[in-house]
Amino acid sequence: MFWLFKNTCCLLFTCSLLAAASCQSRNADSAKMVINLYDERNYKEVSRGSYHELEFVITYQNIYEPSYYIRWVYPDSTYSDSSLMSFKYFYHNDVMDGPKESFTFGKLRARGFLKENKRHGAQVYINEDGYITKWEYYKDGKKSGVWESCNSEWRMYKKVYYDDNGQFVKQEIYDRRTGKLFRTEYEESRGY
Repeated sequence: MFWLFKNTCCLLFTCSLLAAASCQSRNADSAKMVINLYDERNYKEVSRGSYHELEFVITYQNIYEPSYYIRWVYPDSTYSDSSLMSFKYFYHNDVMDGPKESFTFGKLRARGFLKENKRHGAQVYINEDGYITKWEYYKDGKKSGVWESCNSEWRMYKKVYYDDNGQFVKQEIYDRRTGKLFRTEYEESRGY
């Protein structure tokens, strides 16, 4: 039950971070107005096709701030939400800046935030049942804080600690059946 509560809180926390970051003040027609740069309703499709090295991309442009875009990346020319993988990125000019999401067969699998092409803030990973199973944190592209992973029964099985410079500090391994701390390691293992 604790993990369900924590999962819900983390999802709400992540959503509130994205919402707080999304409100940007802009000066339009010499009148001060607030525009939510990450509200997809404020975007219109402007192109389909290649974008840099990516072949199958749909680009949407913000109708109030034309330097802001959403780019959906697909594996093939069907541009289908039910594709094996698809990705959504927000851009300011040609720099990824804003929420990012990845999907498998139309289901959300990961959500996070990019700041000037670098991961920033909470990044969450979601299993096939729609529950968050991994939390990661970044500060200007560097690993930061405590990363947590839990199994399908909502039991913690790993915590990894990073300092403010992105350096590994320690990791705690938990028993997958009981969720109790099993050991602490001071050398980083591969494959978080």
